[in-house]
Amino acid sequence: MLSSIPVLAISETVWRYASAKDDLDTLTDMGIDISTMTDILKFLKDNGMLSMPDDLLEGPFRRKLMAKGTQSRYSDGSFPVFYSAIEPATASDEISYHGKRIFFGKRVYYNLFHCLLKGNAKDLRPNLSDWPELKDKDDYAFCNAVAKDAINEKLDCLLVPSARNESGTCTPVFNRPALSASVIKDIITFDF
Repeated sequence: MLSSIPVLAISETVWRYASAKDDLDTLTDMGIDISTMTDILKFLKDNGMLSMPDDLLEGPFRRKLMAKGTQSRYSDGSFPVFYSAIEPATASDEISYHGKRIFFGKRVYYNLFHCLLKGNAKDLRPNLSDWPELKDKDDYAFCNAVAKDAINEKLDCLLVPSARNESGTCTPVFNRPALSASVIKDIITFDF
């Protein structure tokens, strides 16, 4: 499927939202009221006392205790994917869409961070007119097959059109060593 698309060597800053759950669990264990956590999290971030930035790169690649993971756009659940985007607005649009489905009616805290993505990729954005399934709202079978091809070709990532931001680019990453130099920019509160 991907064999006719040229391999690119990329070096891009990519953006991602990652759950601040570990930091929140620590504050909760300390007996801190949820209503004051936003200010505390901002203070901790400003003083370099939150999750270590490189820990955020590891999250999607950690083994999880489950027979099979959950299917997502670029994984059938049998392999990990680090979902990121080239534009901060695209990362926000993606997490907002998925957060509404998963956390409806809840307040959720995320670390907004960026990192360097450096590796081999294929750019699928020019193929959208031939492959509209890249942006299918519900059926991920085509994208799962694309991801498996990418992994078989030993690609680090793909450049793909965002399904949530018309002009955005998502970067599903399949290989942890392609990610480095992470920097936490902010703690973001979403009220879904």
